[in-house]
Formats: sequence, C-alpha cells, structure tokens
Amino acid sequence: LTSSSTRQTQDKHKHKHRTITKMKMRRAMLALAALLLDSTTAWTTVPRSVITTTPPAIIPHGGAAMMPTAIPPEIVTSFVPPLACMFLRYDYIVSYGYGGALALTGIVLHAVAPLQSAILTLYGVRLCLFLLARNLFSQRMQEMQQRIEAKALARNSDDTSWLQRKLKLLPLAVSCGYLYYGLSAPLLLQSTTNVATQICAAGTALGFAIAALGDTTKSWVKRNDPDALVTSGIYSVLRHPNYTGEIIGWTMNCAAGVAGAIHGNLRRGALAWYMTSSVLGWLGIVFVLMQATGGLEQRQKEKYGDRAEYKEWIDKTWSGWMVAKKETPPVIKVSDTVEEGGTGI
Repeated sequence: LTSSSTRQTQDKHKHKHRTITKMKMRRAMLALAALLLDSTTAWTTVPRSVITTTPPAIIPHGGAAMMPTAIPPEIVTSFVPPLACMFLRYDYIVSYGYGGALALTGIVLHAVAPLQSAILTLYGVRLCLFLLARNLFSQRMQEMQQRIEAKALARNSDDTSWLQRKLKLLPLAVSCGYLYYGLSAPLLLQSTTNVATQICAAGTALGFAIAALGDTTKSWVKRNDPDALVTSGIYSVLRHPNYTGEIIGWTMNCAAGVAGAIHGNLRRGALAWYMTSSVLGWLGIVFVLMQATGGLEQRQKEKYGDRAEYKEWIDKTWSGWMVAKKETPPVIKVSDTVEEGGTGI
C-alpha cells in the first residue's frame, strides 16, 4: 500500500509539473505574439524608403544613420511560427510553420514589395488551408502524422521532462526559421520595381499555381482510391508538379530579389545581408524539394514499377529536377508511405 501511495504521489507531482510547464509555455507564446504585433506596428508605420533601407543599420540616401526601434517584423514572422509549432507537433515545424511564416511575412512586407509579398501571402495561406483540409479529412495522413510524432517521441524517450523533449527540436525550428527568412529576403531587395521584377513575380505566381494544381489534382483523384496512380491533368506532363512548381516559384522569387537589387538603392551592408540570405534560402529550399522529388520517384517505382500503366507514364512525362535516390531497401515500408502527401517541406 505504501509503495502504491508513493507512486500515486509521484504521478501527481509529475502531472502538476507538466501542467505548470505547459502554462509557462502558453504565456511565452502569448508574449511572442505580443512582440509580433508590437514589431509589426513599429515597422509598418515607417515610410517605405526607410523600411527598404534599414535593417541592418545603414544610411538612407540623403539621410542620417538610422537604427531599428524594434525587432524587424520579418525576423519575428519568420521565426515565431516554427518556434511555436515546436511545442505543438514535430511535423508542424515544416508544414504549418512553413506556410504560416511565409503568409505573415508577406503581410508585414506588403509596403516594400506589394506584388511579390501578395504572392507569398497567398501561397502561405493556400498551403495552410490545404494542409488543414488534408489533416482533417484524410485518415491515412492522420495515421502518418501519428507515426511521425511517435517516432519523434521515441527518439527523446530518455528525457523525463516534456519541456526537455521539446527543446531538443530547437535547432530544427531555428534553422527552419532562417530558411523561411531567406525565402522572404528577396522582398527586401526590391527597393524599386521594374519590368524585370514584374516578370519574375509572374514567374513566381506561375510556379506556385503549378504546385497548387498538382496538390488539388492528386487529392481529388485519391479521395476514393488512395492507392491510385495519378496520371491525368497536369500529371500527364509532369510526374511531380507540386515539387517542380515550387522549385520554379522559389527560383523566380530569388531572381526577383536580384533584379530589384541591380536597380535598387540599398547600401552595401544591407545588400550583402539580404542577398546572402536570399541565395541561401533558395539553395536550401531547392535542395529539400529536389530530395523530396527523388524520394517520391523512388517510392512510386517500388510501388507501381511492375504496372504497364506506370511504364508508359514515365516514358511520356518529366520527373522534374531531383536528387536521385540510391536503390536500396527503404527504411519505411511502401505500405507506410502516403502518396497524397502534396506540398510541404
């Protein structure tokens, strides 16, 4: 009886500790949200000429040296979503954290590059809505998310604290935050708008439209038959339009920043920082997307490779840019993969 009573007391203390920890994290997240609102207000009320030439500290043409009075809003909107998602679910960092960061950053940078920021905002909102619908209505996706979360928890099972387990994800969340910042940095390079930036913006929109069409087509076809091989619509031309479209979109997004910088008036320090972040963001996302394309190509070959329909399909379509996977036994069984995955990092 004494042993049982001791165990119950320990369980109560553990439950109380977890509850207090979660309350503290909720308060921290509310504080971060307040910081986001304060930073956004402080920066969006500054004239466009100052916003496009301020962080890091530089001297606008014809003016005195200026320092930001608050954290730049694009920093907050890029890092807060993945950091917040870190405390929710492991996979949310690269799904809702990804779409949410881009949507919010597009909003706060609207005064800098209206057209390009609107495209990024629409992309982020569309992605989050697509992910939400897929998570709500796709049983296979729900099962896959549970497996991903279970594996993440198993890797950190040696930790006794919920907070310790979550903090192990901090490097991933921070690196993703910088990646998302790099994807929005081209907007900060566009201190002026010209024909080249408008052409690149159109290319960005086209790429994201291809990705959205790919997601929609695959989800529609697989709603009744999750194991179906999708070969209709845009899939009659591209085997992985969601990834290929995103590669096109992010490449043109980076090109828009370069085009804006060539004809812009940014000082050397800001130009170097934004350009470096833009290129690193572009390289990072393209590498991830090419790896994802190669992985999906390999899984499809393993799953459908003996079908005549598949062989005819690959002869008539283009896989898109990809990093080819070695033909080794997969770690995850084919039955555990989800073909309706769609867009996401």
